[in-house]
Amino acid sequence: MTSRELAEAYLAALQGRGDLDAVTTEDITFRLNGVDLPPGRGTIAMRAASLAEAFSDTTWSIEDCLADETTIAFRYRGAGTHTGVARVMGQELPPSGKPFEYRGMAFLTVRDGRVAAEDSMANLLDVLRRNAAG
Repeated sequence: MTSRELAEAYLAALQGRGDLDAVTTEDITFRLNGVDLPPGRGTIAMRAASLAEAFSDTTWSIEDCLADETTIAFRYRGAGTHTGVARVMGQELPPSGKPFEYRGMAFLTVRDGRVAAEDSMANLLDVLRRNAAG
């Protein structure tokens, strides 16, 4: 599996279209916008479930990808419809029913062919606030 294929498989698993256990280490760590979450697949699974609850048709696509032996860096585009309560950066936003789109960047650390860490940056909260207001 190439680095890009691993990143795509990881994103697919986060969207419920793949096996999270097959593409991640048991002790995976996750940082979003500089905030560390508790390590482990359970945290990643809860994050994926929360996103699926708030955004019924979310998709992520990789726009650019660079990699070496232990790191995959990529820019991505996220899109979907805000159909449930979104819990983002400690805030709850009620569903707007509106489509949204945003872009972000992520760095994945690879160990033994699996994702061992994700460090990503995305301004989803601002996108949702603008969507709710307009």
